[in-house]
Amino acid sequence: MIGDWEKDIKPIIDPIKEALAKSETFEEFAALLPTIMDQADFDRMAATLAEASLKSYADGMAGAV
Repeated sequence: MIGDWEKDIKPIIDPIKEALAKSETFEEFAALLPTIMDQADFDRMAATLAEASLKSYADGMAGAV
């Protein structure tokens, strides 16, 4: 689950890497920042964090921790 963090973060990091590759200056990169949020996919990361949170809560309620 959490061990797959690289797969979870990739849809978020890739748009940032693309913007960096397109930019020659900080100003060009900064101008692209608003578009990054539209391109980034947070669904996989959100699902993984929700699953981990639920598991932690259940473990705590069951006395496993």
